[in-house]
Amino acid sequence: MIRNIIFDFDGVIQDTTEAIYALNKRFHGMTKEETEQTFRGNIYQNESIQKLDPRIYFDALGPEYDKMHTNTETKEFLEHHKNMQKFIVSSGDGELISNYLERNNIRNMFFEVWGYQVGHSKVGKINRIFAEYGLKKEETVFITDTVGDVHEGHEVGVKTVGVTFGLHTREDFLECKPYAICDSWKEVKDVISQIL
Repeated sequence: MIRNIIFDFDGVIQDTTEAIYALNKRFHGMTKEETEQTFRGNIYQNESIQKLDPRIYFDALGPEYDKMHTNTETKEFLEHHKNMQKFIVSSGDGELISNYLERNNIRNMFFEVWGYQVGHSKVGKINRIFAEYGLKKEETVFITDTVGDVHEGHEVGVKTVGVTFGLHTREDFLECKPYAICDSWKEVKDVISQIL
């Protein structure tokens, strides 16, 4: 039975894909395809991304977050799972994400919101959540929109669900074999309810 959910933020809680494409083009000269390729691994291992102070990138992303609102389906999913422990583990800026969550009245639904400031490895951050909160891997699911996160979820040993309403497609996810691939929050809800 699932008692805990760890979420990626960008492409999961909020679709920020177009803003990410635009900023990666602006700061790194990346095409859409190059951005998608970068997220097939840990983005902080990309040479161009390593050269840029993340604060510069996220200072530019902040105003984009300010324009965004959590959609109804996401809020309903979070509310439906209000009795589960929920966390956000992101490669993004934890402070910007927390501000977004506050503006959208959903910050109180998450125990922790950890961005790049806590570490660049989601493996490390997820393991730290397990240690600090005494969570069991078999009672936890990790929800993401990128192939790279699925690989990190596999490394941790947690069931990872790939959602297709963010950066990567169903075809992208087929190569890395997540626990499930879902096209909607309803499908994610069904998957979670079926895990014994």
